[in-house]
Amino acid sequence: MVEHSLGKGEVTSSILVIGSIDLSAGVEVQDSWHILRWAYVAILSVYLVVQVLALRRLRGDQKRRSNVVLTVMLVLMFGSDAIRDIFFFEDRMAHQVGMLVVAGGAIVATLVLGRLFGNDSVEPDGESNSNTEHIQPLKLS
Repeated sequence: MVEHSLGKGEVTSSILVIGSIDLSAGVEVQDSWHILRWAYVAILSVYLVVQVLALRRLRGDQKRRSNVVLTVMLVLMFGSDAIRDIFFFEDRMAHQVGMLVVAGGAIVATLVLGRLFGNDSVEPDGESNSNTEHIQPLKLS
């Protein structure tokens, strides 16, 4: 039970708090969100660098796929902000969950883009890899 008082022992209201169990088992985790906020910034920074590289280096179908990844990430980021602002205005837990969802999406997006880079058809700017080009055998006779 939580009581709010005005002073001099006068109680204005009493609120029964149900389910207020300390799940931390003696571990102080109250101010650990500032560490996760920096991890969030680092994850998004790595994603943005990989996304910019993908937009500049990939060609053809891979570039279209990287554009889809970018679109999904933008929808995820703006959707998370919109849902949090519309339905959970000034709710700290909603902000933290939104950060975790966007960071998870950025990790997956970075892995997908890395896999696109792993394919053989990544070309430097200005060079073309057509199917008609191939190495001719050297004739010594």
